Amino acid sequence: LELEHLLSLRVETLDFATESASHTAHLAFLDKVDKHLFELLGNRVFATGSAPNALELGLAPSGSNAALLHRLGVRTTLTLGALEVLSSRALGSTAAAAEHGSAVGALAGQTRPDGE
Repeated sequence: LELEHLLSLRVETLDFATESASHTAHLAFLDKVDKHLFELLGNRVFATGSAPNALELGLAPSGSNAALLHRLGVRTTLTLGALEVLSSRALGSTAAAAEHGSAVGALAGQTRPDGE
């Protein structure tokens, strides 16, 4: 699945939190979604920056390279989430933050609500 598909799946299941043994298959599926989602996000960081993408650098998703991409994806997500929260507070409102632009949306390849 592509990054946008994985994001869509994960957004719909963010509030699913259980440790019940009857949900082990669901939890295993979400773990795989998270793993691939963060690997793809890590690769997207390479693709959207000035550096060549991870595949061109020989960082094909396998072994320790996949783990590096995963960690980069997780850290990027945390950093951009913090940026969004701090930006909305600094700008005084969520409307002002939306007008400022979304770093998370930019990474996912989306545009601002006004189409820019």
